[in-house]
Amino acid sequence: MGHYGVLEIDTFPKKHKEQAMQLLMSVIPEQSCLSLDTVGLRTVDLNADVWCRILGTRKGGSNEIQVCSGPAEVDDIKSVRRLLKLPETSVPIKVDELLKILVKEHKSTMEPTDKIRFQRAFAMLYVTSFVGPREHLNQVTHSACQLVLEHEDLTDLNWGKYTVDEILVGATEARARQHMKTAWVYGCPLVLMVLFFDSVDVGFIKLDERAEPRIKYYNASLLEALVNYNSSKVDGLTTYGMLKPKKIVPDLDYEEGEADILEMATSVSN
Repeated sequence: MGHYGVLEIDTFPKKHKEQAMQLLMSVIPEQSCLSLDTVGLRTVDLNADVWCRILGTRKGGSNEIQVCSGPAEVDDIKSVRRLLKLPETSVPIKVDELLKILVKEHKSTMEPTDKIRFQRAFAMLYVTSFVGPREHLNQVTHSACQLVLEHEDLTDLNWGKYTVDEILVGATEARARQHMKTAWVYGCPLVLMVLFFDSVDVGFIKLDERAEPRIKYYNASLLEALVNYNSSKVDGLTTYGMLKPKKIVPDLDYEEGEADILEMATSVSN
């Protein structure tokens, strides 16, 4: 299905909802980018390649995934429950129900029906926990339900484009409810954190910037340290954004770079 990067994830952070919400609010949907400062002078693009690099998701895909807002319809919930062989009630599907399907003991060679059930549960968990911004911690998203209703074959989906679309829609909706005291969000901020901390100067913490998927380096302990490093607390009020964007180093071709080095060496020797 093209999600090898998920296997590299260590532990999810369970705190810092404020930082997560702040990052989602820093997304500029109209420009498809994430602001690295408070005024949007420095930004980083949000595109399919970025998410594939972070999550280790396969690039491309012929079939697009629909982004769905709000709760799933009752009939759709029942249909998805039937596909997953879950109790056919109108109660929204819980993440725990998907996990039970995935962690149950499977034979070394799955029957075709068990294999597609496993793939559907995994795809829904991926959409709910890794990609889609959601307000309820243990509730499967509308997009995840619609995914398995619309696509019987899950092997050629465009996950990169879907991730961008889902986050941009989520950011727009988050702005509309930012005045609410309970406007927390779960899901996608994990990848937004990786993108943000990959784009700012984290000082003494050194990571191999070429290695992929990027998410393999960002376990709960490291994210805990980085979020604290990025925040300041004064009179009980926590402010985020202490870390500054990395300095932009102009690209030089080989001949220009070599000439500059020779010039510097000559001036030093003289």
